[in-house]
Amino acid sequence: MQQLEFDIPPVFLELSERAIGHLELYNYQNDAISLVETSNTTLLEIYAGTGMGKTAVAVLSALQTPLGSAIMVYPTNELIENQEHSIKNTCALVGVESPEIVKVHASELMSLMSERKLSSKATALRIKLSNLSGKPKFVLTNPDTLHLILRLKYGGERKYGQKVAEILTNLALYGTLVIDEFHAYERRELSSLYFDLAIARYLRAFNKILLMTATPHQGLEPYLDRLADIGGMSRPTPVTAKPASQGKPVVRQVSLKIVQSSDNYLQEMRKYLIEQRDHLLRLR
Repeated sequence: MQQLEFDIPPVFLELSERAIGHLELYNYQNDAISLVETSNTTLLEIYAGTGMGKTAVAVLSALQTPLGSAIMVYPTNELIENQEHSIKNTCALVGVESPEIVKVHASELMSLMSERKLSSKATALRIKLSNLSGKPKFVLTNPDTLHLILRLKYGGERKYGQKVAEILTNLALYGTLVIDEFHAYERRELSSLYFDLAIARYLRAFNKILLMTATPHQGLEPYLDRLADIGGMSRPTPVTAKPASQGKPVVRQVSLKIVQSSDNYLQEMRKYLIEQRDHLLRLR
């Protein structure tokens, strides 16, 4: 049987002439940071593949704001766990030591309540969002938590009481909001997210909103235009990481070879698929 061989080619990105600390910026990163720097309020889409430095753009954008702070929203708590190292690494490269990185979701709030003997999630959330001590702070959360904050759900019975007011006051201190993996939101989630962003801008939170994804949605332009208009924000042309023929490699070449492991390979494939049936159904 003939062997099957595939080569997945490498991907290169061109470096710009700009560096911040020890971090050399790709052209698209420099373009994005320049847009953030030159506009007081910005709704910016950033399209770049996995491993191409989107997190660095988010961190550098946050560091441009007076308090160097950002709320960073990820669709799953697993992604939240994966981002801490990347944020710390970017900060170290640009000369920012020991940034404060806080995780905010239901289990983290429950842990803080248990640790400090707090009476409510609202109190735990206020603590998580407060204490901007002058050094950069990054709050990593999920869309459900942001949604509940902006819908005033963390005030207990007194929906418009002091706890809600303190939480919203703390939220307004964060100059940058990052929505990562923007392609993961569909239909109802998108409409809910748009409404949440409009509320946030009404409260004068998040002068910089970055929507980041590797695979952009099609047909959202009119809705994003409307959101930017409602929020009083500029909306530059999206910034895209464009692969080049040379530059710094961001994806290494991978060679794959499929080999026959037995004479009766059809029976072997059939047996394997039957064994994996339940797992494949769960994935579907």
